[in-house]
Amino acid sequence: MRTPRLGELGDPYHLLEYLLISTGVFAEPLTFSLRVAGLLKDRASDFDVVHDNQCLGYGML
Repeated sequence: MRTPRLGELGDPYHLLEYLLISTGVFAEPLTFSLRVAGLLKDRASDFDVVHDNQCLGYGML
């Protein structure tokens, strides 16, 4: 794992992912789904179903 530059941690999801990975946590299910939830927040009425084929998106709950 490389250490990210300070400028790469400006996004709260990047920082959360880095901190979780640094402590040995598999961060992708949470951080990926939080990012998607943020993108879909204003578009919830555009979709009937959101299928997460990559991981368990518990951050979207």
